[in-house]
Amino acid sequence: MAADDALEIVRGALSVGAPTRLEDQRKAEKLRAELDQLAAHLDGAEDVGARFEGLAEAAAEARERLELLSLQPSSRRRLVDALWARKASTRSIDTLVSRLASCARQIDTTSSRAVTAATDAPEIAVRLEQARASTTEGPRASLPASNCRIAASALLASCMPARPGDADAGMTARAEVRAFVAEVARTFGKPIGINGDEHCATTVRELGVLVEHVKRQSSSWVGRRVDADCSWREVSGLEPKDVNLYDVNENLLKPLGAKLGVAYSELFARGQKREPKVFVSHAWLHPLLLTDEALKQHAEDRGYGEDEPIWICAFVIRQHAVNIDAIIDSPFFKVLKAREMTVS
Repeated sequence: MAADDALEIVRGALSVGAPTRLEDQRKAEKLRAELDQLAAHLDGAEDVGARFEGLAEAAAEARERLELLSLQPSSRRRLVDALWARKASTRSIDTLVSRLASCARQIDTTSSRAVTAATDAPEIAVRLEQARASTTEGPRASLPASNCRIAASALLASCMPARPGDADAGMTARAEVRAFVAEVARTFGKPIGINGDEHCATTVRELGVLVEHVKRQSSSWVGRRVDADCSWREVSGLEPKDVNLYDVNENLLKPLGAKLGVAYSELFARGQKREPKVFVSHAWLHPLLLTDEALKQHAEDRGYGEDEPIWICAFVIRQHAVNIDAIIDSPFFKVLKAREMTVS
């Protein structure tokens, strides 16, 4: 309907008074119908206007995309390089934040060691005085003169913070190893070395003892992890679920071997050879707790029980002084020849 026609209808409606004749009533009804039709057209025009605005927004967005697509190849490359640079910058910031957090944890550990040293200092001073007195009492002294050196070394070790990644450098780590050995010795006696790594074995039950120790002590351990940029960083205070065999080796197995000259399995063997029936090939990066669960399940499925001798290189070879011979003479080769099952 044209705008002029609509105006004519409105004018006609305004010129009509109260209808008194039948003809006037019909004319009024016709005008009302045409007005209703006009109102409907106006409502439709508003809908079209709203749709037009939506189309205009879509057209603007499409125009921006077309402009982006019309960039020259060199411009597109610069845009892509800029985006990658921004992502790389974000990764660098994340790495920096992670390293700062690691430094903060190391500072907390050092502070804790300093508090421990201050607490132990009076007792160590008494030991020093006793050792000094024993050196002046002649050969019958109750304390040997070497106690002076031992006490002095203990004092120095307790006051100096351990280097990150060198878990056996401080007094705390050595005390942990001593406590663990003493705990096992209460049941199995003093550890005795065994000749021939191929005659050594551990068991799933003995692995469970290690798992319980890790759950108690890993918060004081130091480990190494790889960042997103493939650089190594040191982490203080490990969660038990995150501990792998590299962590166990650095924080327990090596200090154990350096102190007693034995492997983990020799703590339980009472000097007796144990011929392994199961050879376990494993990845050291695999979490220890998951390895323990997998071996328990394998023992149950195959019916050999948690006390069957199994060969795991980390626990039967003395990790502080690994010296593997030629392949044919290595304990790996000898055990593989004699084993009944292999788990990998």
